[in-house]
Amino acid sequence: LVHRAQILPHLRPIPNLHFYNTTEEEIKQVIDSMKSKPSAGVDDISSKIIKFCKNELISPLTALINRSFDEGIFPNSLKTAKVYPKYKNGQHTEAANYRPISLISNFSKILERVVLNRLLEHLQQHNLLTSK
Repeated sequence: LVHRAQILPHLRPIPNLHFYNTTEEEIKQVIDSMKSKPSAGVDDISSKIIKFCKNELISPLTALINRSFDEGIFPNSLKTAKVYPKYKNGQHTEAANYRPISLISNFSKILERVVLNRLLEHLQQHNLLTSK
């Protein structure tokens, strides 16, 4: 019998990933980095509107995201999307010539960006990213 440490000697334990709370400054940066587009998810709120109203939205968004992290729950209202058929090529009457386009809520995109920030920070901090 071969011990797994002999097969994979270079592996080390991976520290737990912790989603610490966000700040209003981070939410402002995430909103500022969004592209201004007219497209919107099921809530019909575009990134243009979010950018225009960001000063009013930063505090409640920060509270929502922090509550999501504290409770470990992704809000159900942010899990839905509008799905549209996007024509690829060929005959327009063939369903196979279309691909689905899903438009998620821009608020969902903001929460996902904060999660990505935490994940990348964790991977970099613990040298878990490779250059490959």
